[in-house]
Amino acid sequence: MFILDSSSRHGQTEILTFKNFNLDKRTTIQLGILDNGDLITFEIHNPLTPGFSKQQKREYFYKYSFHPTESYGDPGLEFIQLNIDHFEKLLTEGLNGKEIQYFKNGRLMRSDVFQGLTESGDDFGITIQFQKEGFWKRILDTFKSKGHLYDSQKEIELKEIFDGVGT
Repeated sequence: MFILDSSSRHGQTEILTFKNFNLDKRTTIQLGILDNGDLITFEIHNPLTPGFSKQQKREYFYKYSFHPTESYGDPGLEFIQLNIDHFEKLLTEGLNGKEIQYFKNGRLMRSDVFQGLTESGDDFGITIQFQKEGFWKRILDTFKSKGHLYDSQKEIELKEIFDGVGT
């Protein structure tokens, strides 16, 4: 169960932060709602998955974000049935996917975040860099095996950090 923890404003956006009633989970949900009532952001944060948290900071909703035939549109999602169904499923089922974190000398260097976005279970992956590296270093590293670049890795199932609001 989640409870309202704080509320603040950032320009034309009201930011609402909800924390898990079970403090051991340390998961929070942050909503950004535009002055016109449309949803602009929906983020699930947990300190165990910094790559997933950082990825969500890049994502904003547009009018047609979940529409099957239209794309983009004005900023913000309207509260229509199509969008309500999407978030109802997310809130009921929780997150699907994983974050693989890569460490070198004990420091988190990067995370690969995979989320199931299709009915067939195909994952969409995005890489989040935590350490600044020059252009040429990144090019050279693409030719090396990941095993030689990092000394350890950790895999976290996103379902472990958010398994739905009712559980």
